[in-house]
Amino acid sequence: MNAELVAGKQERIIIPTAYRTDYLSALKAFSQKSHVDPLIRMLDVAQRYTGSIDWSTLQTARQMLSETDAFAAGEDAKMKFSWVDPGR
Repeated sequence: MNAELVAGKQERIIIPTAYRTDYLSALKAFSQKSHVDPLIRMLDVAQRYTGSIDWSTLQTARQMLSETDAFAAGEDAKMKFSWVDPGR
């Protein structure tokens, strides 16, 4: 998917550890119930999040990822987005 996004001059998508539960829930809704809207919303949020990170240096990116709780683990882990996400 990311190869196609890059080829189309679009931002890549990363799924941070803290967003894993949202990711899996969206995939489950799509695969088991054919509900595509949660998957599209989740991918949109993930792509916007990826685009908000300054990837110019490893140190800068790691700091931003840490500040947004991207590395938090567990089902209760929540991302800190720099915008209000009405889907959460």
